[in-house]
This record gives sequence, C-alpha cells and structure tokens, in this order.
Amino acid sequence: MSKVYLRRVMFIPAVILIFGFLGNSYLFPLSQWTRKYGVSCNTCHSVFPRLNYFGEKFMRNGYQMPETQDGDEVGKKAIGNKLTIGEVGDFVGVRLNLSLVEIKTHSLNKNGKMVTSYDFGKPSWVQIFPGGTIFKNVSTFAEIEFQADKIEVHWLKVGLHNLFGTSLFNIRFGQLAPTEWHAASGRLRMIPPAEAWRSVKSSGGKGEDSVDIGGGKPSLSIYGYKVPFLFEVGVQGGAKVTDVNDFKNYWGVVRLEMPSGMLEGSSISLFAFKGVDTKDTATSQKRNNFTRISPAFNIRTGAFDAIFAYVNGKDDNWYLTSTKPTEVAHKGILAQCGYLHNNIYYHIRYDSTDYDDPKITDYKKITPSLWYVARDNWKIGFMARFDLTSPKTGKVNEYLIIMRSMF
Repeated sequence: MSKVYLRRVMFIPAVILIFGFLGNSYLFPLSQWTRKYGVSCNTCHSVFPRLNYFGEKFMRNGYQMPETQDGDEVGKKAIGNKLTIGEVGDFVGVRLNLSLVEIKTHSLNKNGKMVTSYDFGKPSWVQIFPGGTIFKNVSTFAEIEFQADKIEVHWLKVGLHNLFGTSLFNIRFGQLAPTEWHAASGRLRMIPPAEAWRSVKSSGGKGEDSVDIGGGKPSLSIYGYKVPFLFEVGVQGGAKVTDVNDFKNYWGVVRLEMPSGMLEGSSISLFAFKGVDTKDTATSQKRNNFTRISPAFNIRTGAFDAIFAYVNGKDDNWYLTSTKPTEVAHKGILAQCGYLHNNIYYHIRYDSTDYDDPKITDYKKITPSLWYVARDNWKIGFMARFDLTSPKTGKVNEYLIIMRSMF
C-alpha cells in the first residue's frame, strides 16, 4: 500500500472529527453576506448552495437587500463624499468540497478489463469567492477555484442595477450563465454535478466555438423584473475569453413567479438559445447553426423544492463537414426534488439526454442522495449515481461521500 494511499485513508477520520467538532461549535464563521447583514445562511439558501426565493431576489438586485439600494450603506464606512469602504471579510467568502469516498464501477482499466475503482480523502476544490457591492447598484462576483493541479476563475462578472431608477433595466457583463434566471437555474443547483442536458456542447465539442448553455462564457445581458415577471436577453462571444466568434450566440428568458403565499418562489419559464459553431481549414470554414429551447417549472412549498425541465436541441451540421452536413437533434429531461426535515436533506434527481443519432451515446442516470446538514454552512452526504443505459463496457455506477462547507 503506497504512502499516498495511507495518507488519504488517515485523512478521512481526521476531517470528520475536525468538522464534526466545528459543526457543533460557535467558532465556525459564516459567509460574507451573513457577516455583513447579520443574518443566517438560511435567509438566502434553502440547503446551500441552493438559493431560496429571497436569495434569488438578493442576487438579482446586485447583492443588495430586495427593494433597497443599500450598496453604499450597510457595513461600510464613508471616506469623503464619493467613497465608502467595507470590511474585507464582508466581501470575501470561501467554499470547500471534499470527496471522502469515491467508488466507481467499470471505470478502471486493469489488465484489459474494466474494474471498480476506489478513492479516499480526495480534496476536490477550494474556492475563494469575492462578491458584493462595489458601491450603490454596482456589483461584482467571481469564483477563484484551487484544484490539485490547476487554478481556474469562474463567473467573473460585473452588474449595473436599477438603472434609470427602475428594476426593469439591469446590465451584466463577464462570464455569464445563460440559464441563470431559468426556473431550472444553471447556477447554485441543488446537488452537483451539472445536469447532462445543460452540458451538451454544440457540434459535440468539436468546433472552435463549441459551447453549452450551462457554462459561463464572455457575455453581456440586459434583464429586468417587476413582480411577478422577469426577462433577460443576452449575447455571447467566443467559447473562451481569448476567442472571438464573429457570428455570436444569443439567448432569451421569460419567467413568471409566485411572489407570496404557500407557493412563494415557485416559477415557470421559457429559455431559448441560438448560435453558430465553426471550424476553419486552410480553404474553407465549416459552420453549424444550433438552437436550444427549454421550458421549465419550479415548485416550492416551504421545505419542499421540485424542478422539471425539458430541452429540445438541434444542430444542422453536428460533425462540421462540408460535403454532407448531418443534422442531429437531442432531447433532455431534468426532474428532481429535495426535502429538508430536521437537519436531514432528502434529494433525488433523474437526468437524461437522448440523441437521434445512434453514433452518439445517450445519457440516463438517477441520483438519490441523503445529507446531514449540521449547520447552515456545513453538510455531509451520501450520493449514489446509477447508470440506466446499457454500455458495452458495463454500467458506471458511482457511490460518494461528500463534505461541503461555506464560510
């Protein structure tokens, strides 16, 4: 047994003991907005990172309390007539994700045979996320993610809010998620990882500008809201910050939500995305025009939260060929629900993507999970992910014990 393996095994009980102690003490600090406003995490989250309705309104208002414009006031000190500065701790938070146990069937090639793999004490990532108001009605947010072998920056964006004195006119630019305001939000989801239907890339990822509808790409959007209505229109550049797509991609969202009552925060929405993927050669440029249409609804009743989303996607030149373009369509479904009762969070998700081209592998998985939420900002859970397809190499089922914290 290797020294690395031994260290990982010994790491598990140490993490459980340390965080178990912290989870029941008053020493564990909370995230920046709880420090700034003096509220609990559950003011904005149901089971973090999932936002509740209040949290959604807080975020769309530029990290200012709903129906206020307090970006220059709360927790900040005035220095001169045109400068207010807050505490660093009120602007910076940390997230931590550890996979204590990972078991995957038919995932490790050993002597020409696919066998079960085991992993223990795997540090998935640590994120530092500066976010909040620079000043009144101007917000910023980013996630700086430290992994074992790389550092990445996600969701780096700036927002201008309540322009011309109305919530109907707000601008965001930076790394934006097109489905952020969809009823099946592309951000701060119930459980990881990202759903398959949201992760389908144009041209199967073979183009120079291949994008999905869930990831953050350089974009600009205008959105507005007036209870019970919300809308957004956006334009997206290339797949990377350094890549410019001359044709651009466009999206729009319309959403109706329940502002009060037993179903407060429930919503129904329609999302549409249209774009162009390309692949250049020495003599020509191959193009793929693609669309994604997705209706979705979210039902909330206190501790119960359920989402259903459907997507219909079409690419008119999936393989980016010039001789015989192949049209490929796919249909995706997301159905999930979560329920919190006495610090126990029950969750199940069904996720599928079906392609009309037999050469492309369909995706069908069901994911039940059970979490112990010791504190507003600390949880540990067991998650299983069952493969419902019949691959030739065998079903890849996963069993994980995950710990997540936010402070």
